[in-house]
Order: sequence, then C-alpha cells, then structure tokens
Amino acid sequence: MARWLTSCYPVQHVKTTEDFPHGTANLAASTSGQATTRTPAYAERFLPKPAAGPVTTFWRVFVKAIHSLAVIAMASAAIYLMYCALTGRRDALVVWSLLMIGVEAVVYATFGRRCPLTILARNLGDEGGHDYLFEWILGTKRIKYVARSLALLSVIGVLSLIIAELVR
Repeated sequence: MARWLTSCYPVQHVKTTEDFPHGTANLAASTSGQATTRTPAYAERFLPKPAAGPVTTFWRVFVKAIHSLAVIAMASAAIYLMYCALTGRRDALVVWSLLMIGVEAVVYATFGRRCPLTILARNLGDEGGHDYLFEWILGTKRIKYVARSLALLSVIGVLSLIIAELVR
C-alpha cells in the first residue's frame, strides 16, 4: 500500500519508502546506469524526495554552503589541536576543538559513517551531495578521499594532543 506524503510544493506529491526501497542515495547511481550495493543510512530510507523547483534549489545551495563551512571548521579544529600539541598552548579553543571533533564523530557514527549534510543534499537533488569547496578543489572523482582525510587529520590532532600531555 503506497502512502502519499503532502509536499510543500503545489504541483505534485512525493511517495514514501515504497517508491525508494533502497533510499534516495541510490537514485543518482541508478539513473546513470551504475549499480550500487551501498546500504543507505537510516535517515536516507525515510526522507521524502521533494519536487524540483526554486525552493528546493535554494535549500540545496544553502545545505552545500553550510557543509563547506562545517568542513572548514572541522579541518581548522584538527589543525589547531596539532598546533597546540606542538606549542604546548592550552586555552578554551582547545576544548571547543575537541568538542567539535567529538560531536562530529558521534554524528558520523549515528548516521552510519555518512555525513547527514551529504544525505540531505542528495535528497534535495544534488548528484554527489558533497560540499562546494572540495568539489571545486578535488573534482568529483577524488571527492571520496575528503571524509577519510579529515577523519585522519582529526585523529592525528587528538592523538598529538594526548601524547603532548603525556610527555609533559
């Protein structure tokens, strides 16, 4: 039995998971002819796909811009932790950086090791869902290395701070 969700768009309505049994993340791959076996995150399975239009375009651009700022903030926090480990500096920004990285780790774990902003951008119709900054710098073929690199940078930042405190 197909359930219909009401949409904020007057033209058409969007169906729920009966239409997208494998989640909205697989729509880009299935339309381009590439098969994917990736299991969608929990949130992907239940988000209705909004109809295309200017409102959807605005929110997609907004989500991707916020995503770019979040990536810059996380990379800055990890680099700052490494800087503080090397210089011995301890201040409130160290605590904020550790909190940011901790929250990011919990969010990634909660969403099945996927960024919720990527999930949301894909749901809003973006093909890749990634942030503007790294799409521009790396291109779409090497974008898959960003999450791993930022995670490694965060781990190095936290570990360097822990080692600096133990040596101190």
